[in-house]
Amino acid sequence: MKKPLHLLSILLVFSSGLSLAANADTLGLALQWEKLTFPALPQSLVVDQQDRPYLYVGAKSGGLRVWEDNGNELPEEVGAILPAQLEDLEVMNLHQEGNYLYLALGNFFGTNVQEAGMGIIDVSNPEAPQVVDVWKADTLVKGSAFVTIDGNYAYLGAMGMGLIVLDISQPEQIAWEATYQPDIHFPMENPGEVQHPNARGMAIQGDLLYLCYDAGGIRVIDITDPSQPFEVGRYINETLLGKQQAYNNVLLVGDLAYVAIDYCGLEILDISQPDNISQIGWWNPWNCETPDNLWLNSPGHTNQLAYDADHEQMFLSSGGSELKIVDVSDPGQPVLCSSYGDMDNQLGTWGLTLDKDRLFLGYINAFIPFFGTWSGIKLLALDQLNTATEEVPFVEPLERLSCSPNPFRESTQLQFTLPQTQTLLIRIYNAAGKVVWHQSKERFPAGTHSLSWNGKDRQGRKLPTGLYYFAVKVNGREYLQKLAKI
Repeated sequence: MKKPLHLLSILLVFSSGLSLAANADTLGLALQWEKLTFPALPQSLVVDQQDRPYLYVGAKSGGLRVWEDNGNELPEEVGAILPAQLEDLEVMNLHQEGNYLYLALGNFFGTNVQEAGMGIIDVSNPEAPQVVDVWKADTLVKGSAFVTIDGNYAYLGAMGMGLIVLDISQPEQIAWEATYQPDIHFPMENPGEVQHPNARGMAIQGDLLYLCYDAGGIRVIDITDPSQPFEVGRYINETLLGKQQAYNNVLLVGDLAYVAIDYCGLEILDISQPDNISQIGWWNPWNCETPDNLWLNSPGHTNQLAYDADHEQMFLSSGGSELKIVDVSDPGQPVLCSSYGDMDNQLGTWGLTLDKDRLFLGYINAFIPFFGTWSGIKLLALDQLNTATEEVPFVEPLERLSCSPNPFRESTQLQFTLPQTQTLLIRIYNAAGKVVWHQSKERFPAGTHSLSWNGKDRQGRKLPTGLYYFAVKVNGREYLQKLAKI
């Protein structure tokens, strides 16, 4: 498989006014293996975080399965923890910290729902996993969907019960710390059973927890004191207030939140002010706001997500649409750059895990909201195809690119000349090839243009001295000019 070039090596080649003839939005996706798990439905997969060759699969009624990771060869099962060892609760989600696995327990599908719970599993020896302790709620509501860890506390997305905080400072003795139910009367007063919010995926940044509250949108929870969580911000897509919303999972990158909102695709939010969250971009491929999309008939349902920072791409499991990969290099204009699967093959995904150049997809048998006839895990090998290194003359559609002053201290003018009207994406890379500043895609008329850059990143923070690269992308080709901040 071809290996992608490090962006820095490309930038150094083109620092004097050349361009790269490559399509950065192209991915090769090659199936390596598929492993049947039926009748168990895989919900979550974790690649061992201790760099040992093991995979951990939360397999619902199949409990926890431990597979030996044979790379691109079919894995072999080497261990298991069954629901009977977990207070008869099914495994819905996984999180690893060191030699401990934390399991979100309790089925929330259909009518056979269970109590919310959490289990701690010692995987010091992955082939002989040991149950350390299991906590189980006293009330039967609707299971749990997600678990994450922050210090000595576990945070459980406990569906209808809301957010549950557990003290795990003594793993062999899990202790309840708090239960917090955010306001259920937003955006709808007195919600019925279908509209009732459910605590799903979440992410923690500092002392704030960003909770996907399903029909209740995004809630920002202050967890400075884990025993007394409280809400400090909320957000919901106002375009969809007349329809059922489903915020499933969230991933944070700096001041941006990427949210999988089921049949409404991917929403990108500015969270720089947690009490005043705003939408930056929205990838809405199935037009969920229209009367024709009734959720049940939607071609896709995004659920789990993963981020490739090197290529600024978001991966989404998408139900009957299987896999969607979205270019988020310009957060204001996310665009589809690759897909995997066939809408007519009666296969549907629930889970997704990205591990460097490997992607694990979890498929489930389902009838609602998408139709799936196979349960198991597939491994795809990813091949970034933007590996062309041919130098081409600096010609149309961009005639001139420059920075003045260069070097600069406080600000510089970024200048370029177009022979005709063009749609451009303008970015600044640092010396490591990371995008530190960008301007949303915009149409510019023919002629010479000048933009000012103040040497700060996208969040307005002053950047250190060093080498940077002014880049203009047009018609799939990127033009670069080296500049120095002193």
